[in-house]
Amino acid sequence: MPFQQLFSFASKIVGVAVATARAFAPTGVGRRVRVVHDRAFIEVHGIHRPGTEDAAGELVKRLTELYGVRTVEVNAPLGWVMVSFDHDKVDVNHLVRMVGEVEDAHELRAARRAGSGQFPGAGKQVATEVIALGIDLVGLPYAFAGRLLPLPKAPTTLSALVAVADYSPRIRGYVEGAVGRPATNALFALTGSVVNTMAQAPLLLINDACHRCSMITEALARQHSWERWDRALAEREGAYDAPPLARTPRPVPLPASAADKVADVVTSLGTAGAGVTFVGNRQRALGVLVASAPRAARMGREAFAGQLGRGIARRRVLVVDPDALRRLDRVDTVVLDSAILRTGEQIIDEVVPTGASIGLDELYTRAHELVDPVVPDAPRERDGWSVVPAADSPLSADARVREWTARGARALYSARVESWVDQRGHRLDRWPKRWCLRRRPLGTW
Repeated sequence: MPFQQLFSFASKIVGVAVATARAFAPTGVGRRVRVVHDRAFIEVHGIHRPGTEDAAGELVKRLTELYGVRTVEVNAPLGWVMVSFDHDKVDVNHLVRMVGEVEDAHELRAARRAGSGQFPGAGKQVATEVIALGIDLVGLPYAFAGRLLPLPKAPTTLSALVAVADYSPRIRGYVEGAVGRPATNALFALTGSVVNTMAQAPLLLINDACHRCSMITEALARQHSWERWDRALAEREGAYDAPPLARTPRPVPLPASAADKVADVVTSLGTAGAGVTFVGNRQRALGVLVASAPRAARMGREAFAGQLGRGIARRRVLVVDPDALRRLDRVDTVVLDSAILRTGEQIIDEVVPTGASIGLDELYTRAHELVDPVVPDAPRERDGWSVVPAADSPLSADARVREWTARGARALYSARVESWVDQRGHRLDRWPKRWCLRRRPLGTW
């Protein structure tokens, strides 16, 4: 009976979680909608496929004809339409119904959603993580109290089985194939929190709570980045318009990462070992089952992706698909276009001393103090040192060095300045320039 009461209480928690998640759900069945000030972002099924340009044109035409609608732009690759409207003149529900009518007219209703990324904003994901975190925090006192009081407790085996299913790439892949990745994340997040609470496992609850905090902060950072870009693009006509993209299917399935391969082997062997030892020693079988859940590999990858997502979001980078950060461990080749990375600034590349009386470290220090990377050709002076540009030809540079020496100035070094990639340390197209740094003796010009 106590266990049934506990299970009933857990069911109520899950019911509240589902009700809260529905508060973030869109208007209409199976459609996501996000309203930001006077703009509504409405999901359009199947609009991402090539050949739907006529449907997109009709959608723009019919929405624009509505009283109170100012502008309509369709972003086909992401599968949504942006509608700028007046709340006092038109209702969001009417906009959603109009989108549904266009889908029905062009037989797009049954098409799958765009798989290129996440819908603008992260409200639903944040809701799931917050609910799971709340269950963890509520379950912690219950788990600690269960160590002192005879409170009803679920079998630890149940928690171990859920963990193995969650952290096993093979089992999780089957579930994702059946219900989708977002639903799988929500299922395991809420189930794991409830089961760990019922099993009175405080360490697992603390570990899961830390993980949920990381996921929440990453989602909020991504949402703030989206909001900044939304404000920046709000007044730009056509900023959201994008035609469908023809996507060639992968010739082979996405390869598994090294961590997933190890996790798959470990969980398979651990489950088999637990089954073998279950007859003789159930406690040992449970220990084998718990140890076979590769939590460290998954949590390490999630922590790295979360920190990376928060860092790049602070730098105004919008991550359309957060799952892409979880697949970086499978990348073996990176191709960068130098044109989009070049900043136009230059740096000192090389220092060539003409004498041994002054150390190379001091020459580098003086060069960085005097050379302006924004205006490298500008002569500058500081603390008795000056820098002037030499001709591109090494012979001309040598002639000038001899001239300075004859006039009483001492040539110290020659350096090259080249194109620089912002804060990356990669050098791109060289722009050769000769630099001479000289030191004037006291009493001379």
